[in-house]
Amino acid sequence: MLEALSAAPAVVIGRSTGGEIALELARRHPDKVAVLVLLEPAVFTLDPQAASWAEHLREMVLAAAAGDPSAASEVVFRQALGDQAWESLPHQLRDHFAAAGPAVLAEIRAGA
Repeated sequence: MLEALSAAPAVVIGRSTGGEIALELARRHPDKVAVLVLLEPAVFTLDPQAASWAEHLREMVLAAAAGDPSAASEVVFRQALGDQAWESLPHQLRDHFAAAGPAVLAEIRAGA
């Protein structure tokens, strides 16, 4: 795409899983990337232990969300910050996270 648009070298911005994609683009085609901007990059692949944790989390999210996509956010929250942190949230905030569940699930599925 960068070649088709005559846009290389480009400023490449990647958020979350997109950060991992941006890093791989820069690794494979360094002449196409002038600057990388990474926002909360999901770089679990850099560390085998982190990669294992992320894969376990992915499996848990997919299993929990199989019946209810809104469960995806709760699983991620509980795994990252603990059950007590989730339980301490006001119901309104839990509902807010649950509403974002389908987006979290879509990102988890995209990383497959």
